[in-house]
Amino acid sequence: IILGAKQFWERDATFGGSTLLVYGVYGALSGILVFIRRRKIVDLLHGTIDRVEPIELFGFFVVFTCAVFAVSSFGWLSQAPRYLLPLYVGLFVLVGYCVKLVYARSRVAASLVVALIVGIDLASCYAGGRALPGEPVVFKGERVSRDHSELLKVLEDLKITKVRTNYWIGYRLAFESNERVTFRVLHEPRQVRIPEYQLLSSGARAYQLPLVVVPAEREVIVQGLTALGYSFKERLASGYSVIYDLKRGEVPRRRVSRDEIERIDGSGERSPEEAMDDRFDTRWGTGQPQKPGQYLSVTFMDPIRLVGLTYNFASWPQDYPRGLEIYGEDPRGNRFPILSGSQYPGAFSIGIDGEISMSFPEVMVKRVVLAQTGAHPILDWSVGELEFFAADSSRTSTHELASR
Repeated sequence: IILGAKQFWERDATFGGSTLLVYGVYGALSGILVFIRRRKIVDLLHGTIDRVEPIELFGFFVVFTCAVFAVSSFGWLSQAPRYLLPLYVGLFVLVGYCVKLVYARSRVAASLVVALIVGIDLASCYAGGRALPGEPVVFKGERVSRDHSELLKVLEDLKITKVRTNYWIGYRLAFESNERVTFRVLHEPRQVRIPEYQLLSSGARAYQLPLVVVPAEREVIVQGLTALGYSFKERLASGYSVIYDLKRGEVPRRRVSRDEIERIDGSGERSPEEAMDDRFDTRWGTGQPQKPGQYLSVTFMDPIRLVGLTYNFASWPQDYPRGLEIYGEDPRGNRFPILSGSQYPGAFSIGIDGEISMSFPEVMVKRVVLAQTGAHPILDWSVGELEFFAADSSRTSTHELASR
C-alpha cells in the first residue's frame, strides 16, 4: 500500500501484477544500494558515519519505523497503514540516491526506473478511474458508508445522542456531528481512544443504547436480541440498521440461591463450584484448550421455574467460549434449547461489561447445561460467575419453552 501496489482498505491489487512489480522494482533498488554501500553499512554498525553521504541512516530509519509499527498496538492495521506514512521521509531520499547510482552507469536504466516508479504511482491513483480509498471493513466484508448525512438526520429525528456501534462508524459519527452523537464500541476493534465517550448520562443503561450496524451484522445482532429477551424498533439509514427503543420484558423474579442447587458438574481440572461462589476473583475453567464437548452443568434440588440467567466473564474475558449452546432439562429429562449455537454470536456481541444477561419466558427446569461448541488452540474456557433467576414465588403459572 505504501509503495502503490494497493489502496487503503483494499485487498485487491491496483492492477494485475502490481504487487510483484512493486516488490521487484524496490527490491532491485534495495539490492543495488546494499551492494554498493556494503562497506559503509558495516562502518555504521561499528559506529562510524559517512558524514558526506550518510545514506545508511535513512535505511535504518526505514527499518526501525517498520519495526516500531509492527510491535505497536497498531501493528494489526495493515490494511490502512497510515502510521507508516513517516516512511516516505526516508523512502524519497533512498530512491533518489539509488536512481543517482543507476544513472552513473546507465542513463537508459535510470530513466526506466523513474518511469516505472512514476507509472506505478499514477496507476495507483487513476487505473480504472480516479481512485478513492476504500472505507474500513466493519463486518464480513461490509464497509463503512461514504456518506453519513442520512444517518445523522435519522439520529437527530429520533433524538439519539449516543449509540453502540463499530469503532470506524462511531468515530466518523462523532467527528461529523461535532460530538453531538458519541458512541460505545461494539465488536472489534475494541480500542477506546476517548474514554469520555463511554460514559452514560444519569439514569441511562448501556443495554438500552441504540445500535448502528451494517446489514450482515444486523442478522447476528437480531438473533442475539431475541435470545436475550429484547424488543426493539428499527430504521434504515445510510446503508445501516438503526436498532433503537430496546426494552427487555422482565417478569418479577428472584435470584436462585446456592442452597437450591444440588450439584455443579464440569469438564476440566478446576472445581465447578467456583462458577457459583459469589466471587468475581475466582473462576471455573477447563484447564485445557477449548474444544467441543466441554460442559458446565447445574442441577437443582427441585424443578425451578427459570426466567433468566447471567453469565459473567469477570477478569477472564479472553476465555469466552468460542461457541456455546445452553439447554435445559425438564423433570422428565427432556432437553430444550435456552440459547442455541446460532444465537450465541449475537448474544455475546451485545453483552455489556463482560456478561451475557438473558431473560426468557418461564420454563420448568431440573438441570441447565452450558456446552462448548467451539475451539481455541491455546485458551481454556472460563466462567467467572453464573447466576440463575426464577419466577417470583407469587406467580402460579408456568409455561413450557415450546409455548414461545
